[in-house]
Amino acid sequence: MASFTDFIYIRFFIILSQTSTSILNGLGKTYIPLFVMLIGSLLKIIFSYMLIPTNLNILGAAYSTLIAYFAISVIDIILVIKYTNVIVNIREVVIYPLLSTLVMIFAVIFSYLELNKYIGVNLTTVITIFIGGVIYFLMLHITDTFNFKDIVKLIKG
Repeated sequence: MASFTDFIYIRFFIILSQTSTSILNGLGKTYIPLFVMLIGSLLKIIFSYMLIPTNLNILGAAYSTLIAYFAISVIDIILVIKYTNVIVNIREVVIYPLLSTLVMIFAVIFSYLELNKYIGVNLTTVITIFIGGVIYFLMLHITDTFNFKDIVKLIKG
């Protein structure tokens, strides 16, 4: 049986491909997403044919969907970068937020386990959520992914 995380991965790449396809459409490159989708469809058919008869059974269909949307996302993102001339700083866009998230996760788990020894579950949950938010924004500030000037700009509109 497919796990919940398998469906999260599929959803992630579906959302990514829809977003990048929309950007390409907005740039007037309406025929390109069609061809990329055809490539994804062919990959889905090929991998379904290869994976479903194995021990995976029906999970092979889910995994082939994951592979297809992953390929569509990668191709679309490459094309978006090509047509917009936007250079994505992977460190700022992926690595620093991921690092901030991981530090927050460990802080939340640790604080929950420690606070749960002394106070009730409900209060522990509320305090842990607050700690997680503070740690996350501090990490975003430390990594200079998001600073307090950005917050002031957001508030002012």
